[in-house]
Order: sequence, then structure tokens, then C-alpha cells
Amino acid sequence: MTRKQAISAVLGYLEQQPDLPQELCKAILILKEMQNGMPGKIWTDGAIRGAVERFIEENGRPPKVKELDGVGYLPPHTVVARQYGMTAGRWLEENYPGPKGGLPGRYKGLTPDDLKGMFIAEYQRIQPVGEEDFDRRRQKGIPCWRYTAKVLGASRWNALREICGVTPPNGRSGERAFLVDGHVPEVEPPG
Repeated sequence: MTRKQAISAVLGYLEQQPDLPQELCKAILILKEMQNGMPGKIWTDGAIRGAVERFIEENGRPPKVKELDGVGYLPPHTVVARQYGMTAGRWLEENYPGPKGGLPGRYKGLTPDDLKGMFIAEYQRIQPVGEEDFDRRRQKGIPCWRYTAKVLGASRWNALREICGVTPPNGRSGERAFLVDGHVPEVEPPG
């Protein structure tokens, strides 16, 4: 007989006994946890969803994967993955998506249209010579051009400018400008 079979036999016997003392009822719960191979709490679908919904109610947003492991009343990410057969992050996205059209990370709460507007306004403000110039001179809080391009589906600087309807300053077509400051010393003619 294996350990799991032994636990199952004892549980089967105990569950048929009427009026068990409270200590034995606690023991039954612990044995069920051991039988399921999950230490700690037994996480059913209802328990997982209830914990996530409590977090949303308290914080106004779904938990992040790292919060599953850090907040005591939430199930660990490994439990969610095992329960649903997918990563905890994917399960959270599918079942508790953030705001419609919102972005993850630093720019959470902004839509692609918001990013487009920010890029256009910043582009018009600084009139960059090129992508490096844009990133170097942009104000704090404005995403780099590559992030905006990725969100808007552009792979290159000129494609992003085209999507946003901005043109290079002074009619330039995307070529890079260089300022050359040189000095040639005067030389006395021979003779």
C-alpha cells in the first residue's frame, strides 16, 4: 500500500464517522492537503477566484504574478499554473484583464492613442533631427520612440512618423544632419 492509498483509506473511514471531535476534523483537512500533494491551503477554482477578486476589490486592479507569491491570501503562481494548465500571467490576462486597450508596465492606463498623441506633441515640440535626437531630448515621462513604435505596430522611425503624420523639420526626409565645426589655421605662404 502506498502512502497516498493509506491516507485515502484513513480519510474514507474518518469521513463516515459521525460527530468527530474538532481535532480530528482538523486532521482530516491536513490529510486531504497531503493527499492532493499541495502543502498549505487547498486551492479550488472558487478559492482562487475569490482571493483574486478580494485583491481587485482592495486594490482596484488585478494582481501581478509576483504579487501572487507575495500577498498572503493569494494563491502562489505555481498553484494557479497547476490548477489551470497555463502560466499564472496568462490566466490572469484571460480572466481578469486590466483596462480595455491599456498598456502594461510604466505606461499602464495609457491607450495606444494616448501614446500616439504624446509622441506627436513631443515631436512637434523638439523637432528632432532623428530618432536618437528624439530620445535624447524628450521630456521625462515621454516613452522612447521604439516603445511607441512597438505599441503602434511600426518597426522603424520613419514608419512611426508616417503613422503619426509628422514630417521632419525643414522638409528633411529623414536624413541625418551633422554640424561640423572646424578650424583651419592660417598658414603663411612660402617664400
